[in-house]
Formats: sequence, C-alpha cells, structure tokens
Amino acid sequence: MPMIEIDHPDLLMRARHNIANIVKAERRDELFALRMHSLGWIAALHAEGLISEAVGGQLAVELDATAAARRAELLGAER
Repeated sequence: MPMIEIDHPDLLMRARHNIANIVKAERRDELFALRMHSLGWIAALHAEGLISEAVGGQLAVELDATAAARRAELLGAER
C-alpha cells in the first residue's frame, strides 16, 4: 500500500481553491453554504490523516478571514 504524504501540496492547493471560491458568493446564504462546505472539506482531510492539525488550523483561519471579508462586502452592498 503506498504511503500518503501528509500536507501534500496538491491537497493544500485544492483546499485553498475551495476557500477562494467563497469570494464568488452573491448572497449571505450562499456564503454560509460555501463556508460550511469548505470547513467540512478541511475537517475531512484532517480526519483522514491527509493534513496535519496545524495546517488544518491555518486553512480554517484563511477560510474565516476570506468569509468575513466577503460577508462585509455583501453587507455593504445591501445598504
């Protein structure tokens, strides 16, 4: 059975791609759904041992920052 590389660059790139998709949200409910999808994806990668806890935490911080920025943009547009 082949060894799986933890924190493989391709997995991290895919996770960051999911996070980047959050900026495409056009409504807050869509933003929430995309954020939950990305959080689940990060949690699944960690649960399967494909990313370390530290990297999972970094990705979650990136996700929260991106989601907060997009939420602020959406709220500003609603006013």
